[in-house]
Amino acid sequence: MKVEQRRGRRIAMDKAELDAFLAGARTCRVATSSAQGPHLTALWYVWDGTAVWLTSLVGSQRWTDLLRDPRIAILVDAGEDYAELRGAELRGTAEVTGEVPRTGVPDPTVDEPERLFARKYGDGEVRNDGRHGWLRVVPDKISSWDFRKRTTEHKVDPAAGSRNSLAADAADAADAGAAARATPGPVGEETGDRPPILELLDLEYIEQDLFRCRTVFHDPYRLFGGQVAAQALYAAGLTAPAGRVPHSLHGYFLREGNALRPTVFMVHRDRDGGSFSARRVVAVQDGAVIFNMAASFAAARPGPAVDLDPEPRPELPSPRQLPGWLHPRHPSFEFRSASQERPPTRFWVRCTDDLPDDPLLHAAILTYTTDMSSGLLALMTEGGWSGASLDHAVWFHRPVRMDDWVWQDLVPHTLASGRGLYTGAIYGADGSRAATIAQEALFRKHAVGSGNPAIKRNQ
Repeated sequence: MKVEQRRGRRIAMDKAELDAFLAGARTCRVATSSAQGPHLTALWYVWDGTAVWLTSLVGSQRWTDLLRDPRIAILVDAGEDYAELRGAELRGTAEVTGEVPRTGVPDPTVDEPERLFARKYGDGEVRNDGRHGWLRVVPDKISSWDFRKRTTEHKVDPAAGSRNSLAADAADAADAGAAARATPGPVGEETGDRPPILELLDLEYIEQDLFRCRTVFHDPYRLFGGQVAAQALYAAGLTAPAGRVPHSLHGYFLREGNALRPTVFMVHRDRDGGSFSARRVVAVQDGAVIFNMAASFAAARPGPAVDLDPEPRPELPSPRQLPGWLHPRHPSFEFRSASQERPPTRFWVRCTDDLPDDPLLHAAILTYTTDMSSGLLALMTEGGWSGASLDHAVWFHRPVRMDDWVWQDLVPHTLASGRGLYTGAIYGADGSRAATIAQEALFRKHAVGSGNPAIKRNQ
């Protein structure tokens, strides 16, 4: 049994705490795979320190599903307020154990779970009625969390908002006297218990065209805009026909998000044509729309492959020759830049997590990285500052693996009416252009005597 602590070692339960929690909770939620799609139900259960025992009606949908596909996920959670949240997620395979159906004939293979079940729920609830059977689940992986372990330094103001660029993050931390936290350290530095990118993109299927990010975590800043954009694109791609991958997206950041709140993604299937699929996605927190996106998907087709940039293809510096650094807000990524400024506008980036061969996943991770910096940094003089992102566009030209080095070159173009526009070119490690981005963000004047307005949380 592998115990994974994806939510951070500081809030993970140890073995004794996990045993006590699982033994005391009343019900669990069980997810299985049926011919119609995912199936979710609530069940009584017992935990014997090694395995979860479930009793189920023989011949029910759940029983039939598990005979066909024994993979199972079990969630046990408790707590209403954020500071009191506790839970454990267990994944493994279900095994039919003992007499089927159970009639009460002595059977040493199920004596222990029946004893535990009777003690937990009462003698009358042991279902030796000739209709039920026992399922035993020895978890392959366990992830646990207990937010009561968080120290006072992790307390958060729920009204705190989001930044959609690293520039705003760095300005916030510097003015607060925490420049060390905003300045990345050397490769291998501890990045805290922020969730990895694969966990952020592990969206829960609720029903057709409706998904949810259940991963919540403490963040002193507003919800990172690149995260929401990546999740929205991934949700849209999950509804596209097989073989169709993103070729463009256009998104608008409408309200600040909160990393402590789950985000729901509603996908609208506008059209599935012979070559293209059009989707719209609305991201919602607490009933309010925080982001919307239009995205288009297409299958790869043969044709000319030419870069027609007005300048020759850039000579990209080798990432092996540049110093590496990590950003504490993005623990799944490593950066290489020739300049000392943080964040940079010309840099290499790659994902350090093990990524599967999924073109949609790599496109979503690429989208995440496109909001990590800002091309407007060069214009942040004493007279102005770059604020939150307003709208964002990405065009995907060629597939690229995000666990390999990817080069970003961000260039400012214009400031007008309190907004700034920049574009960016993204190149793969082989020098071919993988994507083009464009973003508009707030750009404000410094108020006299106000210091650096970039620290303000409200637009």
